Order: sequence, then C-alpha cells, then structure tokens
Amino acid sequence: MAETLLSAGQLKLFGRLVSELHLMRLGEATQKAAAATAEAGSAWLADHTDASAETVRDKILDHARTLTQADQIFAAFKVYEAAASAVAEGLAASGVVAKALDQALAFGPYRANGGNKFLQNQLEASETPALARIYSFSYQGDYYDLNTPAIFLVHGPGLAIRKGPQDGGSDLETSGVMARVWEFSSPQWQGGANDLRYWEYDKSDFSMRFDLSSGPLWQILLEPAARGAELSSGASLSSGASLSSGASLSSGASLSSGASLNGATMRGKR
Repeated sequence: MAETLLSAGQLKLFGRLVSELHLMRLGEATQKAAAATAEAGSAWLADHTDASAETVRDKILDHARTLTQADQIFAAFKVYEAAASAVAEGLAASGVVAKALDQALAFGPYRANGGNKFLQNQLEASETPALARIYSFSYQGDYYDLNTPAIFLVHGPGLAIRKGPQDGGSDLETSGVMARVWEFSSPQWQGGANDLRYWEYDKSDFSMRFDLSSGPLWQILLEPAARGAELSSGASLSSGASLSSGASLSSGASLSSGASLNGATMRGKR
C-alpha cells in the first residue's frame, strides 16, 4: 500500500496458512442451520408420535445433507452426531430430539458482556478469518525472525511475495525493508508451490496467537506446573519467542505504555 501517516504503525506478518485448522463462523446463518437441522427431527416426531428413534435420527441427517455452506454443514452434522449418539445410548425418539436441540444451542452467536468486542469483530470480519504459521514480521523498516514460529489469526489467503522490477528480489512494498542482503526462501518467481504469503495489520489490531508444543505430558504439563509457570501468566512455556531484550511482550509489557518496539529492543532482527 502507499506510504501514509499511518504506515509507522503498520506491520507485515510473513508465513503460511495452516491447512488442517479452519475457523468456523458462529454467525446467525450457522445458528439457524443447526437449529433447523434439529427442528427437522422435532417436527417429524410431532407429526408422527410413534416414530422410532432411528427414524428421527435419519430425518435429521436428511436435512443436514441439504446444506451447502461449509460452516453450516459442519454445524448440522454435529447435530446429527448428537442424535446418533442418543440412539446408540438407547434413548427414545424424544430423547434424540432433546440431544439434537441441545447440540444446536452450541452454535449460537458469540456472546460477550463487554461493549468493545475487539476480538469478536476480528473473528466475524467480512474477509474470511484463518490461521497461519508466522515465521517472521517486519515493522518500522526492520525485519525480524521469530525464534519459534507461532500460529496467528489472519484474514484471507494473504498476499503473494512480489518480485521487484530491478534486481529480481522482493520489493519494498512486500518486505517493508528498504535495503537488505537476504531474500525470502520461496518467492513467487522461483516456480513450484507459492504458499509463502504475508498479511498487513496495524500494531493496535486485535489478534490471537497460539504457541504449540508437543511431547510427553510430564514435560509439557507437569514440569511447567511444578515450576509455577502457569499458562495464565502469559509466559510461553516452549517457544521462547520473547520479542524484547528481556521482557516478553505477552507477560506485561504494554505496547501502548511507551515500550519501544524498534530494532534496538527486539530479538531476531536481520
């Protein structure tokens, strides 16, 4: 985008979409689809009071199969799974309907008592929310590698890394860096899969971050708990991706309180 007075607060996230993880919108349409699926079984039972539990379950499945939107299909089949589970438990037809209706309630819209709804607005944005593994970012003319890639909430498929007109390297518009001696590992012009993308945000935009860790439970659960490193403290137990020179940005360093985010205080700078 063009250079503006707002550019100073903008940053670019570089990474790849995570294909296995999908965010489902819990909007009005999804809620209605789930409720209508459950109601299909309820309506059939109301008209056929002697209907078997299996028949009610099948009517719920028939309705689920009529849907075409991915999030609505997911919600409807969750309702069907609840109905099928009720049949497997040996419940009567009325019990099947009750289970289906209870499951449909799980797909209601986001509910929050607060008035700002900053994160909710990001999850309900018109451009499809998605999850991407972010390897690096650029901010105020500098580029930084994350010590350990993390998964962030992003929107849309992202923008492709673009080739500059002079030396064949990525341009300033893409990298956010004026001069450098490095290049992205899978740019668009090298052929093959072009799955390296970037997303642009203002530093004040709300998002979500997921730091993944794997291993035996004693290592990823018991040891951190024994050390007192509770997950609610904001400390990352595995990534070690502290972006400052000693203070993790998630453990209390307020980005609006005057904390400097320039190249002198963040690790991973190139």
